[in-house]
Amino acid sequence: MVGRSVVLSDGGLASLVAAAAEVEGALATGDSSAPMPALVEWPGLDRAGSASVRRQAEALGLMVRELPETSAIESAGGREAAALLQAAYLAMASGCGRVVWPVQFTTASPEGDCDLEREAIAVDRALLVSRLATLDAGCFGLPELRVETPLVGMTDHQVAELALDLGVPVECCAWWEAGRRAERERWTSALSAAGWIPSEPTPRPVTRAGDV
Repeated sequence: MVGRSVVLSDGGLASLVAAAAEVEGALATGDSSAPMPALVEWPGLDRAGSASVRRQAEALGLMVRELPETSAIESAGGREAAALLQAAYLAMASGCGRVVWPVQFTTASPEGDCDLEREAIAVDRALLVSRLATLDAGCFGLPELRVETPLVGMTDHQVAELALDLGVPVECCAWWEAGRRAERERWTSALSAAGWIPSEPTPRPVTRAGDV
């Protein structure tokens, strides 16, 4: 059986793909009582990003949890590590032994190659947070806590292909909103190359805070 998990989400396509894969894995067990993952909103998202996390959760039938803000930490790496550790303890307190971090990096090159340096840092960070959280896993009745990075070596095209295979509702992504032209062009280009046919020709309007 696929273990219970929390999936960190920034409202993007990688987050949506990772959450859908976790749901599919749970359903594939054939056990109607198999636990579904929970989406955990990445700290500090803007209004559109936060609303997208909730749209994705609604589309997949999942619950959303929030982490405390980590803005007091000056470095981006420090904020990232703090968020992962908070997610790890939230997961363990909920009886979950896995945190899915759907991080994925590409370079600015026309080919959209993977950024190997950033990938290596992310994998190391996930491993170190896993080890640190596992020191307390026994207190929660768990053997260990694993922070997993299932998409870390994927290009945009590979993520897009997986999105189409899973049939995810791409209109739930944060970049579907008006005003995110560069990110929207990045992903619609990758999706189109993978064979995607858009169901809506124009972006959704920006929603109000709390809308889903």
